[in-house]
Amino acid sequence: MKLQRNIKKLLAEKPASYYETFLGLSHLKERYKFLEENGFITYGAVVTGPVKELLKLRDVEGVQGEQLGEVELWNWENQ
Repeated sequence: MKLQRNIKKLLAEKPASYYETFLGLSHLKERYKFLEENGFITYGAVVTGPVKELLKLRDVEGVQGEQLGEVELWNWENQ
């Protein structure tokens, strides 16, 4: 799983102070061990971003049942 690979890489390449203090990921080693032993299932997610990027999710294996929710137009004049 990509999540577990990313956590393993983080644990191997960064000091504990980085992921515990800077990222706020306390007990990361214990959480990683739990995921390795028990796994996990993702039931859903909320994703925001530009429409063109979100449309790319259609081609991602494992993404199914996507639905478009609330759409807000960016007010470029007030930025």
